[in-house]
Amino acid sequence: MEVMMSCAKVRNLLSAYVDGELEGREMAAVRAHLQMCPSCCAECDEIRSIREKLHRLPQKAAPPDLLDRIKTRLQEADEPIPQRLQPGFAATVVMAAAAVLGAFAVYSVMHPSQEYPIAGEAPAVNGSQLDGVRDFERSRSPFSSHSIPVSLDDHSWGR
Repeated sequence: MEVMMSCAKVRNLLSAYVDGELEGREMAAVRAHLQMCPSCCAECDEIRSIREKLHRLPQKAAPPDLLDRIKTRLQEADEPIPQRLQPGFAATVVMAAAAVLGAFAVYSVMHPSQEYPIAGEAPAVNGSQLDGVRDFERSRSPFSSHSIPVSLDDHSWGR
C-alpha cells in the first residue's frame, strides 16, 4: 500500500511532473494524488497550459554582441573589490574597536586611577597637613609677624 502525498508536496513537484523529470515511485505517487485531488489536478492543468503557450512563443535570436558583453562583465566581476567595500572589512573594524574598549575596561579595573578633586571642591586633608600649610604660609607672608586668626577647619571652601 502506497502512502498518499500531501497537496503541498505534490504542488512542489508539479512542474517537474509536467516536464517529465520525476521517476519511479515519485511519479506514481503524484499521478495517484492527481487522480484523487481536483484542486491539484486543476493546478497541474494550468501548468501544462502555460508550458504549451511558452513553447508556442516565437524564438528570438540573441544580440550578436551578447557573448562579448557577458565576457566583459565577468572580467569586471573578477577585479578585486577595494578593501573598504569588502563585506568583512566593517566587521573587522567593529571587532578591533570592541577589543580596544575591552582592553581599556580590563586595564581600568586592574589599575584604578587616583581620585582627583573636582574643580571647586576642597581636597580632604588631615590636621597634620594643615599645620604644615600654616607654617609654610607664615614663613612666606610679608606680614608673618602679624597673625590673623583664620579657621581652616571649615570645609565649605568654594561652596
